[in-house]
Amino acid sequence: MSFTIVGVEGVRIRVEVAILSGLPAFTIVGLPDTAVSESRERIRAAFASAHIPFPVGKVTVNLSPADIPKSGTGLDMPIAVGILRAMKGGEGNTGIGFIGELGLDGGIRPVRGVLPAAVAAHRLGLEGLIVAQGNRREAELSGIKVRAVRNLQELADIHYVHNPFDEPFLCEAEPGQIASLSPHSSADAYTRELKVAESSASSSERSSAQLTSRSSTQASVQSSSRDVSPDASDTFSPDTEQINPTSCNLAVSSHAQTNETPDMSDIRGQGMARRIVEISAAGGHHLLMVGSPGVGKSMLASRIPGILPPLTREEAVETASIQSILGTFDGTLSMQPPFSAPHHTSSPTSLVGGGSIPRPGAITQAHNGVLFLDELPEFPGRALQALREPLETGMVRIHRAKAHYTYPALFHMVAAGNPCPCGKFLDNQRQCECSVRQRQNYWGKVGGPFMDRCDLRIVLRRPTLRELEDRHIPESSASIRERIVEARERQTRRYKEFAWNVNARIPPGWLHKNIRLTEGVEEQLTSLITRGVISMRGADKILRLAWSLADLDGADSPQTLHFSEALTLRSQKVM
Repeated sequence: MSFTIVGVEGVRIRVEVAILSGLPAFTIVGLPDTAVSESRERIRAAFASAHIPFPVGKVTVNLSPADIPKSGTGLDMPIAVGILRAMKGGEGNTGIGFIGELGLDGGIRPVRGVLPAAVAAHRLGLEGLIVAQGNRREAELSGIKVRAVRNLQELADIHYVHNPFDEPFLCEAEPGQIASLSPHSSADAYTRELKVAESSASSSERSSAQLTSRSSTQASVQSSSRDVSPDASDTFSPDTEQINPTSCNLAVSSHAQTNETPDMSDIRGQGMARRIVEISAAGGHHLLMVGSPGVGKSMLASRIPGILPPLTREEAVETASIQSILGTFDGTLSMQPPFSAPHHTSSPTSLVGGGSIPRPGAITQAHNGVLFLDELPEFPGRALQALREPLETGMVRIHRAKAHYTYPALFHMVAAGNPCPCGKFLDNQRQCECSVRQRQNYWGKVGGPFMDRCDLRIVLRRPTLRELEDRHIPESSASIRERIVEARERQTRRYKEFAWNVNARIPPGWLHKNIRLTEGVEEQLTSLITRGVISMRGADKILRLAWSLADLDGADSPQTLHFSEALTLRSQKVM
């Protein structure tokens, strides 16, 4: 048994092997992609390197359910195990999952996507997982026993053991634990694990003679009586069930900032911008900052993750699963919201996901965190328009002829851009060199619908010399985060029975049902809508902003003062 990844979910795959008499052949069926089909050559070479006789005859491998596309090299190990079982003539322990890639030298190498596969195995009640050494820490989840193997010889040896998990060095998670790490995950650790796994593969030849006497060329067929059609029990999404990840050997880290984490106290001046950033973070409101180069737009954006509340357990697992699929997960969990900053030359596919083999894009990498779009007007127009639906729905749907993929994309967007091509239009110290038409064309491809989805907009001016020389230390990220955590806790309690948990995601129906506007505020809103200053979507965003302002003030519901400030903030023109 093994798993393949569809979207960000682990889907159970049963590997069935038949060895029949006839001319030598090795066939894999069940919608394998190129990487899965090429496993035939890797497996043959690995068997030869481990001095394990490959069966003579026609070998047929079926990957069930046969109507789900299979991708990746993680199916190498279960296919090899299936062949070993068919040669032996037994079914083996069907409650164990296998995930790993085979090298030509017989070594077993780590693969991507082990974490969502391990979470799916946990939900399905599997006895345990056997993975590559480089994936061991990643696979250690609550209730799952993990055995790490380094080469095909070791895999074949434990295949003959009744319970391969009865070893003193094995890790069995204790319920209720959770593994965390420093706020920043890194692909370097994954690479180090990969090198360790590869270096250990050379030991396969030294112990290979132990298995030869056990191997047999007896042909047999392993089949499954289970219905091969996929159902809900075969898939798992972190959205649907709480899983408490654990680790045997990792210390739990807090959300506290390290010395390398940017702090809000580094920013001089920009008092209004700091206030708007706090409101944006408190309610999860999308933010647009416009200003000349060097005024502090990127500095403010990079410090937003440091003032956000730590992730919940479910959010941490969800975020780590995405990192695992992309190959950037190092085996432990970060409780700090992720920060994704794609380059302005990014294509629509790299932003929203897709490709010939669909993979998550930058907005899915920012799920549960911050998506920073620097130099917004420089992004391709098609790429920005592709973000409109995810900004509203919080997910990405990709349709292919053989399958449909859904990626989560609940992110907090922060965008920044210069006011014109030369960047001097809003600078009091320098003269703009652009014409009116050039400025209009520069922001024209951003489009009104995209701008309308930015809840908050602000123009940043260059700090004065007096502000820069002020010796007063600005408020730190830790102090601001305390207020934001309190505001988010109020929202969590208020929306505990609903599908949303922050003000920015309140549906219009709930807004109009639970807010009573004063006569003056209602007149102002009506006037702005009538004059075309704001759209109906913009009016709803004003009401959501009022809720966030009330939460920051500790009020049970928005008051006239909060509506007035929300109107002022939303009515600001950046161009």
